[in-house]
Amino acid sequence: MKTGFQYLPGTLGYPYSKLAMNYYTAYLQKSFANKKIRVNAVLPGSTDTGMKSEFTEMAHGEEGLLSHCGYANRLAYSKEMAGPIVFLNSEMATYASGVLMEVDYGNTVEERANIKPVQQVISLEGIYQMMQKQSK
Repeated sequence: MKTGFQYLPGTLGYPYSKLAMNYYTAYLQKSFANKKIRVNAVLPGSTDTGMKSEFTEMAHGEEGLLSHCGYANRLAYSKEMAGPIVFLNSEMATYASGVLMEVDYGNTVEERANIKPVQQVISLEGIYQMMQKQSK
């Protein structure tokens, strides 16, 4: 599977922290499966949070930020993540464990189906440039 790390300046650790949580979810699911404890994770798309102003600045404005929002053409609201979380914790999902549920208005489905290539990937050149800027 391809890894679709999107990169905005100053956010290098962000995609790696998400990847670490995905691995941690898989680890916990395997560890607790024999105890009948389910472990799942919701992977939200671009969401309107307290970090919006920082991301808007890094994306060089609202238009740049919205270009990362894909098909929805807007940021998700935090409350839109509540439904999937409630579902995964309900009796309707008793056989769902190890789920990494992407709640991103279909932004990653084409990449997962190998229909559309990952558009932005963190490169070593990008990392080098970011480190140069931060050292100034």
